[in-house]
Amino acid sequence: MNKQIKAIVFGLSALLFLGGSVNFVVAGNLKENNAENLTGKIEIAEPKADGSFFVSPDYATDFVFTGVGVEWEGDVARDDVNFYLKILDGEKWSEWIELSTDEQDAPDFFSKNITDVAFVRGHGLKLKMEFVDLNKKIDKATIHYFSGEPKEKMQMSLLGDGTNVIARANWINGELDELKRISVWPNAYGDVKKIIIHHTGSVLKDLTNDGIIGQADYDLAVQGVYNWHAKSLSWGDVGYNFLIDPLGRVFEGKAGGDGIVGGHAIRSSTCNKYRAGAEVETGFNRGTIGISLLGDSDKDILTPAARIALVNLIASKSLEFGLEPAGKSFFVDKEYPNIVGHLDVDCTNCPGSSIYGALDSVRAEAQKKFEELGGLSVSIPKASFVGQSDKTVIIKTGETKTAWVEFKNEGKTAWHNYTENKIYLAPASVKLGLAAIDSFNFALAGDPAALLASGYNLDKPNILPGETGRFTLTLNSPEEKIVDIKKLVLAWGDRAWFPGTDFEITVASTKVDYGAVFDSIVKPNIIFENFNYQLILKYKNIGAKVWAKNEISFGAYNSDYKTSSFKDKTWTRNTSGVHPEEEIINPGEYATFNLPIKTGKIGIYDQVFYLIREITVPGTEIVLAEEKVVGSDLAESFLVESGSQAELVSSNFPEKAKPGSRPSVTIKFKNTGITTWKGGSSTVLKILDKEGKKSKFYDYGDWVTKDVAAWLVEKSVKPGETGTFKMYLRAPKTIGDYEQQIILEQKNQKIYIGRQGSLNVLTKVAK
Repeated sequence: MNKQIKAIVFGLSALLFLGGSVNFVVAGNLKENNAENLTGKIEIAEPKADGSFFVSPDYATDFVFTGVGVEWEGDVARDDVNFYLKILDGEKWSEWIELSTDEQDAPDFFSKNITDVAFVRGHGLKLKMEFVDLNKKIDKATIHYFSGEPKEKMQMSLLGDGTNVIARANWINGELDELKRISVWPNAYGDVKKIIIHHTGSVLKDLTNDGIIGQADYDLAVQGVYNWHAKSLSWGDVGYNFLIDPLGRVFEGKAGGDGIVGGHAIRSSTCNKYRAGAEVETGFNRGTIGISLLGDSDKDILTPAARIALVNLIASKSLEFGLEPAGKSFFVDKEYPNIVGHLDVDCTNCPGSSIYGALDSVRAEAQKKFEELGGLSVSIPKASFVGQSDKTVIIKTGETKTAWVEFKNEGKTAWHNYTENKIYLAPASVKLGLAAIDSFNFALAGDPAALLASGYNLDKPNILPGETGRFTLTLNSPEEKIVDIKKLVLAWGDRAWFPGTDFEITVASTKVDYGAVFDSIVKPNIIFENFNYQLILKYKNIGAKVWAKNEISFGAYNSDYKTSSFKDKTWTRNTSGVHPEEEIINPGEYATFNLPIKTGKIGIYDQVFYLIREITVPGTEIVLAEEKVVGSDLAESFLVESGSQAELVSSNFPEKAKPGSRPSVTIKFKNTGITTWKGGSSTVLKILDKEGKKSKFYDYGDWVTKDVAAWLVEKSVKPGETGTFKMYLRAPKTIGDYEQQIILEQKNQKIYIGRQGSLNVLTKVAK
């Protein structure tokens, strides 16, 4: 149950205290347990100081609270006032407890001044304000107090790295419904570039009065953080992305999943003037993950369990977003470490001395864990095509329709629709500018911004490993042609595209007597030079007339409409003369064309296909005229590759080497081409530097020549078999990063590695 305790206003005489009016809560039937989620507030209008102090009367509350914080309005800055509370628990008042007025952890939309929350148990309180600048005043001070029992059973789920995470649904008691939460704080997402470490700033106390500080107290405190942020301050949700208690339990924070923009780091204009010379507010919420450890790190020691959980969580989220924990990069206004304390970006002592003093070693431990989990290589996504709602959509002029396509996340990290390297649908032409994701080298697009803007985004911001992601396409009727064929492929930012994810959707705007839309093509995954193949193409009859087998033929041309470079000797005419397999194709049915082709030299061949209606003399095969079937145009690009192809199987080529060392290297390649590799000097492995010059790793005692590092070990390697190359390297004596290229050749002809010309490797030479 959620209950807002309203202040009860008494007569005018009760409102006057040291020149200020006071609304206060009177104790009724005191609730001793915390079974309900309760919040209350006391508003003090225009409090005036007696000298430099304002001291409130004693306030009684009608429930036992476990957390208190203060919010104030006016021209009094954080450094101009100090706040203190006395707490009544039973019959004993506490000493004055100072509330920190550090730079706040808050969402971008929140501009009020607040203290840190104090997790204390009581049923009465008293506020003291100490003014540093007597010329400034507070217009209103609001004391927020709250309580609430956490959920009885907090079920934990296990991340792949061993981190226990308690989902928000399993720990938040009395959560605001989604519509209310989003109306207050709409979801927004950002590519994660930094992880900011905080502490909640309140010394952990015995909130349950059982004589010990333990799990029950931590449960109350973490529930209190939610109540403070979501309800007392009216944010609608908790500001941190994650919280960690001293037992090492990790609590999921802000709703929305990975990449959600939290509310944990805003640099005020006053602070920014001091740090950067510009009197403007600067936000650090977008593009960061806020992790807060429960307690006051200046007084509470960072426990081993909390430290381990922090390291594991940093490693896990760094893996998710391709972020090296020990790295640095520019963010907002300067270069920062990828893992920072709140004080690194703001005027605060958060996350306190115990945590901040451990950050260097935490970064190092998280980096080690990150590398154990696979490092940046794990961030390379994988995908498979699941299906699409429609292959052909017929739309009336002026209307729109939607269709969807789905892909499964086959990788080890989540897909995102908001990061620089997001997963999205791109025009199939992207394949001409980017590398296939399964190749060894990635290519960068010439205009990445234009590329990313040209595609379709995932419907959901995050798709976890094993989940299926859906893209919804909004389709309009073609304006300048009867049929529009959209060819799309799944892509990864401006880095690569996913083989096997190509699909097409045909949008037709109307019907004619003879109309067709392309449905599908079956062709080899790899097309080699000087080889015979058969393509299978299907077209749908979207016209009003029935097609007879001998009435419709298949036309194939080069893109300049000259005779196709794939013309086969079996073609009966230059356009092919191939008729459908079916005798009759009714409207709505499909025609199948088996097209034999013969490839020539290596290269990219742009072909134009369409269907031809042959008008013959009745009762004969004499063709009087030909006309193109409306909507049947298809432009298709074919990459004809060398018959000499290889795929990397294994390599121990060193990523690191000591100066002057002589590592032994074995590299194995699978023959993925159509020619057999001959052993000995016929098939060689060369190593050159990135400019094609003599390698710095040349070993004069082992290499065949200054370029040729090794010959093929096996006598012959047939297509599908694996070949081996063995060699020694001699590392240069100068430390540094050395990029090398590995080249395979057979009788001085290049063997393409991973459908690329060569294999690039990087070795760091260091002591």
